Amino acid sequence: MAFNFNKFTVKAQETIENAVEIAQNYNNQIVEPEHILAAKFALLIETFIKLLVISPNYDKFMEYRSINFAQKS
Repeated sequence: MAFNFNKFTVKAQETIENAVEIAQNYNNQIVEPEHILAAKFALLIETFIKLLVISPNYDKFMEYRSINFAQKS
């Protein structure tokens, strides 16, 4: 089933891109609902951290997160 990626909202596009990345990191050939849920959860957490300004070291947190995420694959 083909779809026009540009018809999605920006947040939905980010979620799908992250879901594809998560699936690829775990050597999955198909993006499953679990990948989309994980991607949506990750974006939600990032948004909360940005809004709440929990850490002045947000960039360091994101770097740490990406390193740990890459190590799991």
